[in-house]
Amino acid sequence: MVRRIWLADPPPAAAAVNPAELAQRAVDSMKLAGPDITSPKAAGRYLVGMPMWMWVNQSPTTYGPNTASASAGAVTVTAIGTN
Repeated sequence: MVRRIWLADPPPAAAAVNPAELAQRAVDSMKLAGPDITSPKAAGRYLVGMPMWMWVNQSPTTYGPNTASASAGAVTVTAIGTN
């Protein structure tokens, strides 16, 4: 979801701010982690070629929503990551 606010007379500092750069800074600051596999256990013994269910622990850093913001002057950009 992208929300944009248009101002007839933007603040003077807003002219020097690049929203795309702010959005990239917000995304770069997100803590994103790979899934933590909970089954099968690495130390277990398993049969080769047999069907197996696998699942992961879900958290905001693996599954979402994950939110981060970046600001410059009067401009703030919020990035939201969801599955």
